[in-house]
Amino acid sequence: MVLETADALAPFRDAIEALTADSNDTNSQYEFYSLAAAMEHLDGGADVRVALLWSDEGVADGRELVGMVPYRITYGYFGLPLPVWRVWHHLHSYICTPLLKRGRENQALQRFMSFADHAGAAMIEFPMFEVSSAFDRALCEIESQQRRQLVETERHERAFLKPEVTEDVYLATHIRKKKRKDCQRFA
Repeated sequence: MVLETADALAPFRDAIEALTADSNDTNSQYEFYSLAAAMEHLDGGADVRVALLWSDEGVADGRELVGMVPYRITYGYFGLPLPVWRVWHHLHSYICTPLLKRGRENQALQRFMSFADHAGAAMIEFPMFEVSSAFDRALCEIESQQRRQLVETERHERAFLKPEVTEDVYLATHIRKKKRKDCQRFA
């Protein structure tokens, strides 16, 4: 399923939030509110499409959202007139890892790549994702299974904070109770 506007995301908010919570690779840029606001207000957001990747029908627990990939279709790659699907990143993006359900990364990524193949994409570009992440492992596994060519064009090194505790535990530990109450009152 492909959504073409920020408003089209609204009916799937609960499913997207559940996917965000159950994803190995976190990406705050693709959480529901961040993505909808970016699509609506940032330059290039109007051209973004969001592929919602669902599990097979007939599964005991019903269909569930196993992946979400915001992308843009552009034409041209180093002067060649090819249709290229690029996972979307905007001016404020620092990571572009698609949201894939924990334990279902391969299924979700295969669905997206199959969809892109059937739609005529000559290339798929996955910029700015974390190496050694669940997404990276799924991408490498699919590359070897399907004999796809995977080319690394750039590499950046950047620090990421991976806290040991949840935000609620951190705030309870480091902020006085009175200050937390004030923050909750104004939220």
